[in-house]
Amino acid sequence: MGYETVKSVEKALSILNLLIDCAADGRPLTLSDIAKQSGIPPNVSRNILRTMEKCGYAQRLRHGEYQEGSRCYQLLRSTGILRCLCEVAEPVMRQIEVELRESLLLVTVVNNKRLELLRVQTKTDCLYHPEWHASENIYAMRTTRVKLAWLTRFQLERFLQHNQLPDEQSWPEVCGSVANLRHELKKIRLAGGCLDETPACYAIAVPVMTKNGDCVASLGCYAMYERTNRKRAEQIFELLHCKAQEITVGMAKW
Repeated sequence: MGYETVKSVEKALSILNLLIDCAADGRPLTLSDIAKQSGIPPNVSRNILRTMEKCGYAQRLRHGEYQEGSRCYQLLRSTGILRCLCEVAEPVMRQIEVELRESLLLVTVVNNKRLELLRVQTKTDCLYHPEWHASENIYAMRTTRVKLAWLTRFQLERFLQHNQLPDEQSWPEVCGSVANLRHELKKIRLAGGCLDETPACYAIAVPVMTKNGDCVASLGCYAMYERTNRKRAEQIFELLHCKAQEITVGMAKW
């Protein structure tokens, strides 16, 4: 004998599924969209969304649009493709750390926000360099730039709506221009990632792709000048590419 389901929970989960499905494209939904696609009346949908917003599972934007809330992308760390990514990537990153004696980051973009998934830190590196603090300046981080370089045009537009263009300090070459930003991102794609000289270190980052060719994250390393010259930085760049491919293969088998 089957159990009777709770209709209000079914409705809330239906709306949550809609928000999650649209999150990959960075596309929010209006109340009208949600009511139409879920079949739930607008007044009921509004009450459910208010409850979800209070609990952190939905976020209301300007112009009456909604997207998944912070609680959703916190849960992504332990579910779905990001769980697969982290489980496959962590041993690979630890292997790189042993080989290079450098610290590493694995980063993605969720809900138009930069999300650090993994950090593997070498014992000799305290990570005091400000480049490691993602919340301070997302555009200065090469791991962010690499992830942005593989966004679709629509995804990039949504990201810019939430984060604005980079300022001159964080990305001088962009100079507040969307055209310049697209040009810089194209250069990153053609180069296969970033290998840049910053004031304190070589900032290196490469994309981590799925078997379908989508960029799911970026793998980064910040190698200090005191122990890294240009030749070694180029070797690290090539190694990260090889290891990113290893992660891709591992995810396909997961």
